[in-house]
Amino acid sequence: MANDFKVVLTGVKELQAKLKAMDLECQAALKEGVSNAEKIVEQDAKRRVRVRTGKLRDSIEEKNRVETSTKVEAQIGTDVSYGSANEFGTRYMTAQPFMRPAVDENKPVIKAAILTPIEAVIRRYK
Repeated sequence: MANDFKVVLTGVKELQAKLKAMDLECQAALKEGVSNAEKIVEQDAKRRVRVRTGKLRDSIEEKNRVETSTKVEAQIGTDVSYGSANEFGTRYMTAQPFMRPAVDENKPVIKAAILTPIEAVIRRYK
């Protein structure tokens, strides 16, 4: 047949090796990015919280971290009993939020903190 054609693909093993290396580097970059974002939120929450003794401020930190090959989650908060009363208020006390504003008002910075290390890996493989 005159219209037959043959495709020869070379370098598949090399490509697979590069993709695997890139995947591992992206996983590490994601962990780095989430850690960077976590620091931003933690520092801003500590700056915003009302301080009487410093106990609440000093308790704001990472409370839980979940890492898999496809996601990284970090939970920042406090285990001080009156932390939620400060954040959300009570019937006796007006809310004085410090965690939610630390996230909401830093969203562009948080996004950049997460994406920058990942983008650096991707640029190296272009």
